[in-house]
Amino acid sequence: MQNKNQRRRLENLAYKWLVGDIKKVEREEFDKWFGQVDDTPMEISADIATSRSELETLLFNKIMQKIQRKKTKVKHFNLWHKVTTAAAILLIVSTCLDFHPRTTKQKSSYSVNNYDVAPGRNSATLTLSNGKKITLSGIEHDLITEEAGIDISETAAGQLIYKLKKSRKALKNRHTLSTARGENYHIRLPDGSLVWLNASSSLTYDIWSTEHKARKVELSGEAYFEVAKNKNKPFIVTTGLQQITVLGTHFNINAYQDTGPIKTTLLEGSVKVDIINSNVVNYHSRLLKKDTGKVLVPGEQSLVSFGRPIKVVEVNPEEELAWKNGIFLFSKEPIETIMMRVARWYDVEVIYQPGFKSKLFTGAVSRFEHISSVLKILELTGGVHFKIEGRRLFVM
Repeated sequence: MQNKNQRRRLENLAYKWLVGDIKKVEREEFDKWFGQVDDTPMEISADIATSRSELETLLFNKIMQKIQRKKTKVKHFNLWHKVTTAAAILLIVSTCLDFHPRTTKQKSSYSVNNYDVAPGRNSATLTLSNGKKITLSGIEHDLITEEAGIDISETAAGQLIYKLKKSRKALKNRHTLSTARGENYHIRLPDGSLVWLNASSSLTYDIWSTEHKARKVELSGEAYFEVAKNKNKPFIVTTGLQQITVLGTHFNINAYQDTGPIKTTLLEGSVKVDIINSNVVNYHSRLLKKDTGKVLVPGEQSLVSFGRPIKVVEVNPEEELAWKNGIFLFSKEPIETIMMRVARWYDVEVIYQPGFKSKLFTGAVSRFEHISSVLKILELTGGVHFKIEGRRLFVM
């Protein structure tokens, strides 16, 4: 049994492997740990895989299912510890496998009717103070536009960059960066803070000058923040019922209106979570006024719901950050929740057929695959089938 520090180290190594960012020395450490794991052998067939990446994903999910079904004496044996074991086994199996993609694909168990949907792309829309809209498409532009006191450019990697000119008197520029379904984007704010926007999200912000006492932004949807440190100017994020105050830290906020409570997950530093607009909630106002806010430490997540006090739980932050690193990662989630994410990223309409019965799924698949690959992984998990007709996805 590993202690808490060992488990966290293994979780970190597993995640690095999963996103393809593990170094040689880290991989050797991971392999050494795997050699000490006593696990029963398992037969794995690669017949249904049509590429090496697909094979690795299928193996990964199959092993996770096996581990999840296996009973354990450890009461608090969390999902990510199981994922660590699965990733370690897969690491050995996939690297030793002499895999050759088949030239002819077997017929899938779902009907695509010659339709498939490409994954989302790196693009967004920038709305300027005067209402002008600029489409951002990830193509390098030395200068997209300029307003009083600022220049705006776009890098080849699809990052929006602001540069303040020498004259930094009070600026009244207020911009909104928004992504539609099937889009995400990355921005460097004027203070140097970095923000990654997920699909169907928007970030509204002022172009801060020396006269601003705080750096304020408004978020809808989901975003990951790496805030530049500035002790004299706190960074404040307002979204729905909550307000986040930080000086410099890394955190993720999920504030989609169709997914329940607002989730704020801290990776580094500290943030203070407060409930705002409590006067709107008449029958719960007394309860909300008693909630003086919560300060999060790394590894904690706050849950803010309408009319309820702030709840804080322990999570593995890397799970919440999987979307930023190009992965759909789901842990005992109902298909309806998974389909919400799929619909936002692939811009499809999800339709549930009569008689469909919900089921919990655990697995991982790249967000850069076509939708057919994602559906295949879910189908192989069992208990669900799909049919694609244009932009309509039927769940059966």
